[in-house]
Amino acid sequence: VREEINAVASRFLEEGAVVFTEDKGMQIGRYYQSTARTPNGCLFAYSPVEGSEYFDVRFSIPGKVLKRVHFKLAWKSLKRLRSLGLKPTRIDIALDDYSKQIHPDLIRQAIRDNNLIRIRKTRTNIDDSAPCVGFTLYLGSRQSNCMLRYYDKFTESGGALDCWRLELEAKEELAVSIWDVLFQIPEYDESWCKSLFLECVVGSLDFRDRSHDSNIARCPRLCWWECFIEDCHSSGGVRLPRAKQESSLKKKLAWVNRQVETTLAMLEQALGRDGFSHYIQICLESGRRRFGKVHEAMLHLHSERGCERISVYEGRQNDEYCNAFPV
Repeated sequence: VREEINAVASRFLEEGAVVFTEDKGMQIGRYYQSTARTPNGCLFAYSPVEGSEYFDVRFSIPGKVLKRVHFKLAWKSLKRLRSLGLKPTRIDIALDDYSKQIHPDLIRQAIRDNNLIRIRKTRTNIDDSAPCVGFTLYLGSRQSNCMLRYYDKFTESGGALDCWRLELEAKEELAVSIWDVLFQIPEYDESWCKSLFLECVVGSLDFRDRSHDSNIARCPRLCWWECFIEDCHSSGGVRLPRAKQESSLKKKLAWVNRQVETTLAMLEQALGRDGFSHYIQICLESGRRRFGKVHEAMLHLHSERGCERISVYEGRQNDEYCNAFPV
């Protein structure tokens, strides 16, 4: 794994600068036994897969590192990582408007008029009494797979870039969809990649005049958004197919597996089997009394969708203990 990490660092002009700390672990979603870093912020976390010669590896490559090399080289390096089975947990794509065509007040008015499509939650740091400097609009929830930021890049960059930036933060299945489409072409094509990035950003939101028709598809785009799309030479955006979202209850079970099972095992040893069983019953009764509308809704939605029964081995397909406790 050291050889592969050094090779990745080398492709991004970080050769000979990797600092390995094999005795220093890190919790990133799950626990990794060892880490390695480069001076410009690349982070590698890895653990050996028990019973095999492979490693479970997580790479974090910041934008400033990607910018150090021509994107053609970055594309080839990332394609090789994909061939090794790596998938992204997050991809950020930025669209910079140096003409500052879309004033943030236009977006804020569209939100007030309920003309923002595909985005539910929004927030802003804009002070109505202050000039439009250093603003940031957050479009979407941080907990969702798609969030956008529209902000003053001049202030954020300390004057290095004089533009307003619309930035897409894609996570989980949306990031994987972009990742897969990006490497569909056999050879690097700069114009194709730029077009993909543009359409992903533009396709993540829309601004339409809802007062025109009850059917959103028949509502015309707001004129300033239509002009912006035309000036960007965009087709109006693409909405990539996303993997079917797993049940919220499956996510809860996966979280318990990752975060709670070690504590439960400790309590079972400390309390004894009978004491631990009694403790679990108390927790279940207390938990049921604290059910709220959110919990009832999650159970109802899981049942309404006709979801398959959740397996106690959810997320444990490769776990050595699965065969020890057959259902």
